[in-house]
Amino acid sequence: MKKIVAGGFFLISGILLYLGIRIPAGITAAKLGGWETPPGRYGTALEAIGGAGPANIAIIFIILGTVMIVLGAFSEELRAIWKKVADKGRELAE
Repeated sequence: MKKIVAGGFFLISGILLYLGIRIPAGITAAKLGGWETPPGRYGTALEAIGGAGPANIAIIFIILGTVMIVLGAFSEELRAIWKKVADKGRELAE
């Protein structure tokens, strides 16, 4: 249960951080007069407001929160599967 709560915290924090960066970058992108082709209009605006690092951290938080929620929700099932695999491996080794 603790993993699910912690995962939810990371997921919500990541989403809020990502939206907190995405909205100002979108507003800045609409006002840009010129931009570089490889990062594009949004990438140039993201660099202009200094949001590339926090956007990456937000994505990591979202992924981490999702993984923690899944592991917390299915921990009993994963342990049972792992035990079966380990037992089968011991049988084959003998």
